Amino acid sequence: MIHLYTGDGKGKTCAAFGLALRHSFYGKVLIVQFMKREVSGEVSKAKECGIVVKQFGQGFFTGENFEEHCESVLDGLNFVRDNMKKYSLIVLDEINVVLSLKLLSLKKVLSLLDFKGEIVLTGRNAPKELFDRADYVTVFEKLKHPFDRGVSAREGVEF
Repeated sequence: MIHLYTGDGKGKTCAAFGLALRHSFYGKVLIVQFMKREVSGEVSKAKECGIVVKQFGQGFFTGENFEEHCESVLDGLNFVRDNMKKYSLIVLDEINVVLSLKLLSLKKVLSLLDFKGEIVLTGRNAPKELFDRADYVTVFEKLKHPFDRGVSAREGVEF
């Protein structure tokens, strides 16, 4: 089954990690984070629970170093392709952002979706093709957020 978590609201990665934690009791889980390269609370705890977490990214994309970002993303996708048979749940965290920034072709992501297990795709701006292919679609809508008042990300809440 394909799970799609998208929208501009908070909680897409947390929802994916929650599903990964639940699934880890029943099977092997791989989380691949694109566009991220920092340690966060959920990454540390997931690893303690036996969940494999790999990060492939140059961090926040500002438009600079486009080729390096593309290379990191492709490395991550190739890692997934080479290892997917070992897992019963795979999370591709921020893959929708990767696609919206044109760091990877949609065709390459679609080629992974015949995976014989659960696959979770997270991030803003998911393309229509993923909405069409997904079995579960959840759109996170931001109605209000402390960022709007200038409050910085807080440890244990946003990271």
